[in-house]
Amino acid sequence: MIDRPPELQLLYETAPIGLAFLSPDCRYLQINQHLTEICGISVADHIGRSVRDTVPQVADQVEHIVQTILRTGEPLTGIEVSGQRPDGSNTERVWVTYWHPLKDTAGKILGINVVAEEITERKRVRIPTMTTTRSDGWRPPVPIDDDHGWRGV
Repeated sequence: MIDRPPELQLLYETAPIGLAFLSPDCRYLQINQHLTEICGISVADHIGRSVRDTVPQVADQVEHIVQTILRTGEPLTGIEVSGQRPDGSNTERVWVTYWHPLKDTAGKILGINVVAEEITERKRVRIPTMTTTRSDGWRPPVPIDDDHGWRGV
């Protein structure tokens, strides 16, 4: 694992979301415990290994995102990634992800910072809520979006 300043180490240890730093060829250079819990694989089993080796179920999606960033030099945010966990749970999972390139002073991309939050349960609960209608036509309130509350439909 890369030596980190203490404040970055603290962030990786305490963040309530998944964090990782990928090389341009999609190898894990850093990853926090929370992201390993999302993936079901230990920190040690990630470092230096490719996404394809550790979580092949999402590798195509991740590689496409990283290649897009390498081509454009721009971050990609709010991207949903879905797949099954490699731990054998065989349940489809969904993560909302944020991808930001780290560039050197010349603009060369050194790697990609990744933030991931699992939203599987949120999506599962929302789908039936939005489609449920009583016989009198009433529908329960549904979220407008994640940040701005509820509305009646």
